[in-house]
Amino acid sequence: MAQLSHYGPCPIVEPMKNFNINNFTGMWYEIKRYPSLFEKNQKCNYVNFTLINNGEILIDKFAINYISGKEIRISSVARLTSNPSVAQLSLPFLKSSAEIITLDTDYKTYGVQMKCQTIGIMSYIFLFVLSRNTKLDYQTDEHIIELLDKQMIPTFPLRNVDQNNCQVTFK
Repeated sequence: MAQLSHYGPCPIVEPMKNFNINNFTGMWYEIKRYPSLFEKNQKCNYVNFTLINNGEILIDKFAINYISGKEIRISSVARLTSNPSVAQLSLPFLKSSAEIITLDTDYKTYGVQMKCQTIGIMSYIFLFVLSRNTKLDYQTDEHIIELLDKQMIPTFPLRNVDQNNCQVTFK
């Protein structure tokens, strides 16, 4: 599971107000994330959000295992909840679900999403800083850190995702 875990339920965070999923769809590069066993030895991570029908979102995640060179693709479907900033993600391989919360985005440059899953008495938190480009400028990065600090979401576990020399063939 994720390396950021704690006893008890998922933390309460403030989702972005007036989130518009139609403006968020498309391709996003992972720029930073909390480390997780699911993404161990991965680089060149990106995700594509596609609105399908009845408030469902197809989430295609792509990466390269930097040890084997193997391309990785994982697809899942999330359903929007009554709050459009929150999507309920079904995880059939874990026989559970998790909420994906969009904390902030300007739709053109960056997006910040948190996924939290409670299993038994433990909660596992995944945090993703996304960008439409392979890099974020300093001001945007600082804005994101301030946002996370304000929500009391730890920033120390965030790790940069290597987006250099990426030759992913499935886009």
